[in-house]
Amino acid sequence: MHPRPFYRWRSFGFGLLALGFLACSWIVSMDTAKGLWVRSSSTWWGVMQFEGEVGIFLDDRSTGGTGREVEIVNVHGTGGSPLYRERWEQITANGIVVPHWLLILCFLVPWSAFLIWRGRRMRRLAAGIAEPLDGISS
Repeated sequence: MHPRPFYRWRSFGFGLLALGFLACSWIVSMDTAKGLWVRSSSTWWGVMQFEGEVGIFLDDRSTGGTGREVEIVNVHGTGGSPLYRERWEQITANGIVVPHWLLILCFLVPWSAFLIWRGRRMRRLAAGIAEPLDGISS
């Protein structure tokens, strides 16, 4: 019996879906600033993407008031604007910024390794030379 081809595996299909979402977010971030801000007491925590980068950071801007707030940012047509780039540099000074290509690479490497490992394992199982899972031979 031959193992199923890799393009019929669920792990391959779900991986393509995840890769598609990452690629789409990279493309959208080139011309749109999108983000989510959450306020906890006096600090704003943010997750935002802009010009091919994604960042997680905090902002100590004081807005008065107490309690929790949520702010959603969605600004279209920001590509190449020095005003938005300057604000992005100010915000991300207190956080971590990673380019989208690095996120895609960090997904592709383990996913590819998993698919290769699974393919080899399936071939061994099909050939009937797989080792028992518990290490006890019958």
